[in-house]
Amino acid sequence: MTPTPGKPSETDGSPDMAPVEDRDRLVEKVVRQLTRDIMAGIYGPGDRIREPEVSERLGISRAPVREALRNLEHEGMVEVMPWRGARVINPSPDEIADLFDLLAAVEGVVARLATRHASDEDLARYAKKVLEAAEVAREHKQKDFFEVIHVAYQAAEVLAASCGSAMAANMVRRIGKPAYWLHRFLMPAPQRWIQQSLARQAALRDALLARDEDRSERAARALVGHTRRLVVLRAREVEAAQGILHRAPAWNVGRIAAKEPARRRTRKD
Repeated sequence: MTPTPGKPSETDGSPDMAPVEDRDRLVEKVVRQLTRDIMAGIYGPGDRIREPEVSERLGISRAPVREALRNLEHEGMVEVMPWRGARVINPSPDEIADLFDLLAAVEGVVARLATRHASDEDLARYAKKVLEAAEVAREHKQKDFFEVIHVAYQAAEVLAASCGSAMAANMVRRIGKPAYWLHRFLMPAPQRWIQQSLARQAALRDALLARDEDRSERAARALVGHTRRLVVLRAREVEAAQGILHRAPAWNVGRIAAKEPARRRTRKD
C-alpha cells in the first residue's frame, strides 16, 4: 500500500513495515532533500522544520522524516527539541571560523596519511571525483551549485576512506558534514571563486598523485581555507544585516568533534 500524497499516515509506507534497505533509502532521500532545502535557504538559521509539513510535502509518513531529522541532528545541522520539533542550527561567524579551522587541520592530516597509505586505485578514484566536480561546475547553473558541492564532498569522503586511519576518517565525517551545509553562504557563488576552488582541488590531487606529504597537507589546508574565507565573510554580513535577535541554538565545535550530544536547552523560545 502506498501513501496518498498530502495524506501521510503512520502505517502506509511506514519504514517499520518496509524492508530495511528500502527504509534506509527513503530516509537518505529525506536527508538529502532537507539538506538541499537548508542550503537553498528554504529553512534558514533558527527556522523550525516540522515533521507534518515535510511529510505532506514529500507524500510520505512521518516516521522516515523523524529518522532523517535525527540523522541531521547527529551531523550537526539541526537541533531536535522534545515537543517542539527540529530547528536549524544557527552558529555565529566565530563558531563557523572555528569549525573550518578544525576541518583544515583534520583534512591536512588526512591528506598526509593518504599519501602514505592510499593505493593507486584509491587515488585514481579521488582524481576521478575531482574531474567530475569540474565537469558538474561547467555544466550546471548557479541554482544547481548544490550538486557541485555534493560531488566535492564525495571526493573528500573518498580521500578520508583511503587514508588508513579510521579515527581520522571519522573526524572528517563529523566535522565535514556541518561545514558542508554551511556552503549555503556561498550561494550565489562567484564564478571566480568556483574556478579558484577547482584549481585548489586539482593542486591537492596532483600532490597526492606525486606522493608528496608536505605539499598534500598544504594543499588540503589551502582548499579548506579558501572556502572558510568567503563563508565567514558572508556569515558576518548576514549577522550585521539581521542583528543578533535569534542567536540560539548554536554549535559547540568540541561536541561535534567528540560526538558528545549537545545539552538540551530548557530556556523557552
